[in-house]
Order: sequence, then C-alpha cells, then structure tokens
Amino acid sequence: MRSVQFIFIDWIPNSLVWSGSIFMSNNMPSAEQRALMNPKRHQSPYLMSRTKRSIDILVGVVGLFFTFFVYIPVAILVKLDSRGPVFYRQTRLGLNGREFRLIKFRTMVFDAEKSNGPSWAVQNDPRITRVGKLLRRLYLDEFPQWWNVIKGDMSLVGPRPERPELTELITDTYPKFSIRLEAKPGITGLAQTEYRYTNSIAESRHKLNYDQRYMSHASVALDAWVVLRTFRRVLLRRGT
Repeated sequence: MRSVQFIFIDWIPNSLVWSGSIFMSNNMPSAEQRALMNPKRHQSPYLMSRTKRSIDILVGVVGLFFTFFVYIPVAILVKLDSRGPVFYRQTRLGLNGREFRLIKFRTMVFDAEKSNGPSWAVQNDPRITRVGKLLRRLYLDEFPQWWNVIKGDMSLVGPRPERPELTELITDTYPKFSIRLEAKPGITGLAQTEYRYTNSIAESRHKLNYDQRYMSHASVALDAWVVLRTFRRVLLRRGT
C-alpha cells in the first residue's frame, strides 16, 4: 500500500484543503476513492467558467510577451546543436478528446521516434540533445505553449495533455484514465507540482489521483497555488 501525503496551505480556503492520505492499492477502492473516480459528480464549475478563460488569455498574452526575448537565442542554439526544425509540434488530446498541435522548442534529435514509434521520454534519454537537456532543465522548451493557451487549446493550469497513442495504451489497461479529458489540459498542474515525471502506465495511474483532485477542487486560489509551486520547482530545477 502506498500513501500520498498532501501539504496544508493556510491561505487556501477551507473548501480547497484536504487532509490525510489517498491510499492506492490493488484492492477494491473505498467509497471516497470511488467518488474521486467520478469527479463530474462534484466537479468545480470554475473549470468551465469564463473567469478561467479570461485569466488564461491575460496570462498567456503577458507570458508570451515577457518570454519572447529568449526565442531568438534559443532558436540559434537549437539549430547549431542538431539537425532539424526549431519548434516541435506534436498531436495531443485536449478537452473532450479533441486533438490539437502542442508547440515546444525541439529538445530531441530529428525524427526521434521514427524507428520505435511513440514512447515516453526517460531519464538520460539518448534522444535528448545537449541543448535539449538545458532547455528541459530550465523549462524553456515549454515557452511556446503560451500560444496554445491563447488559442484556447490549453489552460494555464490543468492536467498535462497526453498523446493519443499513449492515452489509448493507458486507457486499455486503466479505463478511468480518460477522465482527464473532461478538463482542459494545462501548461502546469497539480500532478506536475506534487508528483514526479511519469514514464509508465503504473506511474500514470498514480498521477491521475492528483489530476482528479484538481478537477474536483479547481478554483482561482488553487490555480494560483499550483503556479507558485511550479515556480518553486523551476527555481529548484526539479523536473516534472
């Protein structure tokens, strides 16, 4: 049995603070766990509100403006380091399973999946370039996603968007994973700040618990807390 502990934050409203642990095992889930498996029963209206979209547009425009100065030097480094385009566009699943093209700075060698097909990146992945390692460590590869936020493909905070192939692979083993598609994906999320980077079906299942918690308790205050936690991880250079 594995226990996932949550941190108490005094300034978050009581309705957003949860205590104790979520126990994850192979046994039959408790009544509380079954409720979490169906977040639509008490999903926060904030997830579908105009307030969240307005914040996304405002932060997206500001974020794109203040990070644009790094685009030229990063583009030069990417081109000098390896063959291929500067930007990497990949199909991801958004709200209700709608496909969109996620934009990132390319951090892997060109045609990295040509031989083996779609797969998770792993620690010390040989496909990651020298510049790519630096970009990932500093999260600079994520900056172009501000455009996805402005377009409405993504939100600032939400479950990270997954690839159709990997979503199908995980859902075949764990059908509840598709619940994540009931929320717009985000640049960052509760699972990214409180869990680690996942590269397996088992880890994706554990990560889903955090996504469900976010979907059930989403609010402006929780989004602000997740953003602050994300800044902390970036400053400490801890990967997600």
